[in-house]
Amino acid sequence: METPARYTFSPDGSTNVFQIPVRMKGDNYVRIDVDDITINDRNKFDLVNNNIVFIDVADVPANSQLSVLVVQTDEGIANLGNTNSIDIVSQNIADVNAVAANLSEIQAVNNNLPAIQNVDANMSSVLGAAQAATDAETAATNAIAAETSAIQASTDAATAKNAAEAAEVGATNAAANAIAAASTASAHETAAGVSAAAALVSENNAAASATLSENAAIIYAIALG
Repeated sequence: METPARYTFSPDGSTNVFQIPVRMKGDNYVRIDVDDITINDRNKFDLVNNNIVFIDVADVPANSQLSVLVVQTDEGIANLGNTNSIDIVSQNIADVNAVAANLSEIQAVNNNLPAIQNVDANMSSVLGAAQAATDAETAATNAIAAETSAIQASTDAATAKNAAEAAEVGATNAAANAIAAASTASAHETAAGVSAAAALVSENNAAASATLSENAAIIYAIALG
């Protein structure tokens, strides 16, 4: 079985193109290690003719070690020990199936991508509208609370008014009772005066009768005399 050919480089931090002196058949026939860490993200590099071209020079920093392993046969791929496209799909088959199950939704997103991007570009306005809606909801809640307080105040005022009216009626009844009591006392006083006068007349009449009786007795005694 084919043994991979290894090519090593010492990046200087500014170079992102590294020439390989053999033909490279494709991504699956190449393994790239930076400081013994395999780069499986195929978006980080391109194969251009016999060159490895890194998209971002930061992926091959200065003082690092770049190793490129290359094979020419399908059997040799197994000796690379890297992750190829089929491996990536296999490892993420659940996500692939989820994408397939939701393909119509994904296509809908793609068809409406300008509108989605417009929302993203105007996110501050969207957030502002959401905040305005929240503020409006808070204001409505406060208005309901204020209305409830006003109704309670009106109820309390009505209760206070009823209490005042009841107190006024009580005061009127008390005054009427006082007048009635005064009238009754006055009537009793008048009746007592009349009784006293009648007793005085009776007393005078009794005194007069006694005087007459005494005088009659004297006259009778003289007559017997």
